[in-house]
Amino acid sequence: MYCNMLWKNWVGKTPILWFKCSPTWRIIICRKWWVLFLGILLLASCTLKMAYQYADWIALWSIDDYFDLNSEQKERLETTIQRHLTWHKNSELLTYVALLKELKQKSQDGLDFEEIDWFFTNIEQLRKNLVNRVLPDTSAFLADLTEEQIQFFETQLLEFNESALERAQLSPEERLERRVERTLELLEDWFGELSPDQQKEISQLSRKLPETLTERIKLRETRQKEFIALLRSGRGAQVIHEQLIVWFVNVEQAYPSHYQQMIREQKEAVKQMMLSVDRILIPEQRAHAIEQIDELIEDMEDIISS
Repeated sequence: MYCNMLWKNWVGKTPILWFKCSPTWRIIICRKWWVLFLGILLLASCTLKMAYQYADWIALWSIDDYFDLNSEQKERLETTIQRHLTWHKNSELLTYVALLKELKQKSQDGLDFEEIDWFFTNIEQLRKNLVNRVLPDTSAFLADLTEEQIQFFETQLLEFNESALERAQLSPEERLERRVERTLELLEDWFGELSPDQQKEISQLSRKLPETLTERIKLRETRQKEFIALLRSGRGAQVIHEQLIVWFVNVEQAYPSHYQQMIREQKEAVKQMMLSVDRILIPEQRAHAIEQIDELIEDMEDIISS
């Protein structure tokens, strides 16, 4: 029943993509072009088909926004992006549909912890499928960047870091209030109107989630420096590919041990929150969520058949 919620809360905190609990690429950059394709599927169902239709343009725009592409790079990337989108449509969307159908069946009478854990595990595998698919082309693209483009990228990162630091400068209470507001908005979108008692309980649950922002910013700054150094190393696509595998395939293992522990605790806390929310839903709210799942399945099947 938590498809959209889990995808958005666990898989996609960034503006156009993955992982609310901070995968390594989010630590390097916010708009990661090689996961855009799956991120498209995390949009509301009413915009899903349109987003997929324009995914190639959105992806190219995102890359250009960070690297200031020349005409030759744009032409090559157009072909590459379209190839990945075709693969995604013909292969991965079928897996998403099957996952959603199973989630629908499991959620009819509410979810237990094992079922929530099952969904997280499947989402992680989908992420790895996508990363493994696009990393070779990503590595080749990064290896061909000019020094001017690396400098441009570095400037864009600094601009993004400024906005992140502004959030970090908010008081702990302000950050908690923003989290609560986002959580309630997301849940009401998914389950329909929440009662005052439900809002109160969910607010309390949201406030109890572990805070990782400060550590995440520190780690991101370190990883960005490592990433820029890798781009400037001139060691070629193969070396870049090997390092990206370390950072992005088994994501948590690339973190320092203390941050690995923080992420494990945060992940388990999110799962427990999902379980607690499930227990306070009324039948009408469960039915609303099932309708949302059905709409996502229908849209994905329409995309597959188009």
